[in-house]
Amino acid sequence: MKRSARTLDEARILKSELVADVARGEYRPRSSDTFAGYVADWRKTYAGRTSRGIRPETLADYGACLDRYALPALGRMRLAEIEAGDLRGFVARLADRGLSRNTIRLALAPVKLVFATALEDGKVRSNPATGIRVVAALRRQPRRRSPRPS
Repeated sequence: MKRSARTLDEARILKSELVADVARGEYRPRSSDTFAGYVADWRKTYAGRTSRGIRPETLADYGACLDRYALPALGRMRLAEIEAGDLRGFVARLADRGLSRNTIRLALAPVKLVFATALEDGKVRSNPATGIRVVAALRRQPRRRSPRPS
């Protein structure tokens, strides 16, 4: 895959990073897969992260959450270019829509699994979902007061 930089300084930095990665044996070409494309493959092959595997109902729930929340927001982005800030923005947009903390947590769970698997598959160099929390996005929302009894 061809890479480019806006300035000569950026090009030098990019080259030095690539040379260092090759020297450490850590170089992996960037995947051109979109998030949606990788999710389609992930659905066919994901077998769970434990020795017990995953129930078909759970996998179906994950697919529904991906279809409803993650794919509209992240689907066209290249998997390797999604960063933690993009995922924090995704969580914040869900919170801005008024979704409950638990709904946001359930929407984020399969996204985290997709990136964990993509890391294992060598599709991403690091997992941008590591450390993403739902609590931070909800702090911005004003608390709703319950009416006091008269």
